[in-house]
Amino acid sequence: MPSNWLPLIVERSEKGPFVKESAYDLGLARKVAKLVKKHGIRFEPRVIVPTNDDMADRLCQAGLELFVEMGVSNQSTERRALFSREEVEAAVAAAPKAVGLGMGKDAWVMRHRGAESNIPCILRPISLWYAHGIFSLPLALGSLLSGGS
Repeated sequence: MPSNWLPLIVERSEKGPFVKESAYDLGLARKVAKLVKKHGIRFEPRVIVPTNDDMADRLCQAGLELFVEMGVSNQSTERRALFSREEVEAAVAAAPKAVGLGMGKDAWVMRHRGAESNIPCILRPISLWYAHGIFSLPLALGSLLSGGS
């Protein structure tokens, strides 16, 4: 497994399967609906971050299945970057415990949150710039895929 995933992500986002944005969005919505039903996921408006271990496990599995099947859509190239379950699990296992992001007054640290963690949950979008455009990923994905462990 590579220690620097960015070149692989960029390559796959430029050479992966072609997909129109509308088709990707529709496929994503359909897959989410199937996974919600399959895993018995229910939204509780008063519980932003579930603390129920069983629900957390089901959310983790659904998120992993969603990511592996749908990949990430690059709107600039109209391609999908796809990754195997093994690649995703290896990347999550190799992820650092903390990453400094931003500069100056916009600087912040994203930290791994384990089960029962007192570290505040931070959900922010991040965009990775590269030579051919922009590649956006939700930071919540790492926490979701790690299962909070």
